[in-house]
Amino acid sequence: MTRFRTAAFVAALVWLPAAAAMARGFDDFRAATPEELAMKGVPSAPGAAAVILDWGQRVDDIDLDSSEYVRIKILTEAGRKYGDIEIPYAPEYYHLHRIEARMTRPDGTIVDFKGKIYEKLIVKAGGKRLVSENFSIPDVQPGSIIEYKYRLGGRGQYLHNTRFVVQQDLPVLRAFLWLRPYQKEFTSFFTFQGLPEGKKPEKIGDHYELALENVPAFEKERYAPPEGELKTRVDFFYIEGRLIQSDAFWIGEGKSWTKKVESFIGSRPYVADQARAAIGTAATPDEKLHKLYARAQQIRNLAYEDEKTDAEAKNTHDNKSADDVLLNGYGSPSEINRTFVALARAAGFEANAVRIGESDERIFSKALPIGEHLDGEVAVVSMDGKQVWIDAGTPGAPYRVLSWQKLHVPGMLLSKGAAASWLMTPEQPASDALTQRKAVLRIEDDSIKGKITLTLTGQEALRQRVKNYKDDEAAIRKSLEETGKEWFAGGAVVKVTNVSGMKSIDDPIVVDFDVELSSLGSFAGSRALIPMSVFQAAAKNPFAPAQRKHPILFPYAWSEADDVTLQFPGDYSVESLPQPIKYDVNAAIYQSHYEASGANTVHFTRKFEFRSLYFGQESYGALRNFFSKVATADQDQLVLHKRAKTAAQ
Repeated sequence: MTRFRTAAFVAALVWLPAAAAMARGFDDFRAATPEELAMKGVPSAPGAAAVILDWGQRVDDIDLDSSEYVRIKILTEAGRKYGDIEIPYAPEYYHLHRIEARMTRPDGTIVDFKGKIYEKLIVKAGGKRLVSENFSIPDVQPGSIIEYKYRLGGRGQYLHNTRFVVQQDLPVLRAFLWLRPYQKEFTSFFTFQGLPEGKKPEKIGDHYELALENVPAFEKERYAPPEGELKTRVDFFYIEGRLIQSDAFWIGEGKSWTKKVESFIGSRPYVADQARAAIGTAATPDEKLHKLYARAQQIRNLAYEDEKTDAEAKNTHDNKSADDVLLNGYGSPSEINRTFVALARAAGFEANAVRIGESDERIFSKALPIGEHLDGEVAVVSMDGKQVWIDAGTPGAPYRVLSWQKLHVPGMLLSKGAAASWLMTPEQPASDALTQRKAVLRIEDDSIKGKITLTLTGQEALRQRVKNYKDDEAAIRKSLEETGKEWFAGGAVVKVTNVSGMKSIDDPIVVDFDVELSSLGSFAGSRALIPMSVFQAAAKNPFAPAQRKHPILFPYAWSEADDVTLQFPGDYSVESLPQPIKYDVNAAIYQSHYEASGANTVHFTRKFEFRSLYFGQESYGALRNFFSKVATADQDQLVLHKRAKTAAQ
């Protein structure tokens, strides 16, 4: 599906006084040249399924109007999918109109698109939506040229920071960017990444232009930094007032945030009453803090709820203080975080909010004076001379566990009565993201059946809870069954029989499965060959390619512990067991062990712990070699011998 410029889901906005709206045209459809009609491929991208011939992006911040024009040449059968068009935007901030599309057939005949366009919800969170307008151009064939264009009008008198992404999964022959900035009251500036030497947006009259040629396709790789950090792009920012040095800017932001947070927290009787009630008979500081955290987690998190109807929205009031959050019973993630800080302070703890730059969409840089890039918030509490980090704004987060995108990122500590200061949130030990799988299996009619218990703790439990936050029990079971099937080769039958801990912040998630694994072992003649690392037997080395383009960034450290018991009938005996293996490097440790624990039983254990997060491209060879050795070890097979039946049998 073709998907180009995406409107920011949560946009950075500043108020813009009314300006006279002036319609301004954009690129018209273009007649195909003989060379374009004859094109069979792209020398710089052999085998490409399609190529973007022309791609224009235009933003007018005076007229509050933007538009996009895309022209794609289909080269192969696989490229026909680019006839399915998706135009994403945030309807709270933009209205989309004047979608036009057409196709030039290989013989030069032009066919205008007159089909149906339908809306699709992409994501909904915190009362905001990201939707797309979708349509399919019929009868797309290799050799066709697809064109479409549309306009977006801004809702309200607001300015939006603009990100022009000029790299996609297809090569781009010609790209053109155009931006007319609003020039009163605000300071604006560009940043860019990946542009050719000497290329940058140039001021021409009242607007900026940038023309590019032969932009290579973006290569996706697993475990890479956020794509927005890697793709060729141009960012245009507005800030209020004049542009100042980043240190001075952040000092000002820290003062502003501290004032806002302290006003919200305040010193309020109802918060104190709630803190006393929550603590109850808890005795130690840790027990008290744990109780206060559990109280904060009871607050409805509006960012994780479905969009409200108009009637529901009228009954949802703005929270101006921690008292309001507790009385109303709902809040945004930052409001819930600040309410936890208020509860902790009311109980006598030294607690503060910390603004952080979450790592899921960007890598935060203090050198860029954009306050909205500190887009998350957590709490830190001093207890027994140590810092205790709390993530009250993420529903289902276990006590003292930060959601992965909030780990080891820069943050600004907003201390009451002191200047804001920089710090880093903690790294997470691998033991705080543990997946345990215990299987008791048996050979039955040349198939393997049995029961599996999955236990998720820490970060792994949190991620599962967030994934299934809005699901009912049936949807949760279906999701977990799909996860279970991913462990095994095709044909596996996986059924969830019990789930616990999904709504808890203290207990692990425990899931029981019944399984039938018809493809796991090989039963041929008098031998059975069975990989005992049953949960990894179908897995592939994530770093199989010989070369790597991007650095490696894991979201968090993690650990796995597998325990597998295989029982087999009396006519089988163990012919050979794989040797135990241990690979121990600074970044990780892998261990496997096999034991014939009875006449008809083999026991296998596997432990894998990965401790490091970032690896530059120069480390790729060593990382690839390690994961290759692990993948090979996970394929080791138990060999059983099957005794032939006698005539009497």
